[in-house]
Amino acid sequence: MLTDHSNEMAAIRQARQARNKKFEQQLLDKIGDSPDPGIELELYVNAYLDLDTEREWLSPIPWSKIAFYCIFNQLSEDQTWTMIELIRRVDNAIVVARNKKAKADAES
Repeated sequence: MLTDHSNEMAAIRQARQARNKKFEQQLLDKIGDSPDPGIELELYVNAYLDLDTEREWLSPIPWSKIAFYCIFNQLSEDQTWTMIELIRRVDNAIVVARNKKAKADAES
């Protein structure tokens, strides 16, 4: 018998939208007075949030996972290379910060 999970799915979608909105705002705050990043910002933010689940705890998101994400979502060649570049840059910064925090936590 199939169970109706529509309420749970709606709650998950709502939580994800709130998380994405918060992350997007943080990213826009860091961009500052730069030109409007355009509608594709949402594509890259959502991609990072999805791909973040593919990493080992303190390691970078594998390049192959980023490439597969781009193929699966049928991104253009330009979007794919931009995605790889952006995800790798953001991810490298996050991995460095997480490693520093883990080291500081281990020393205290």
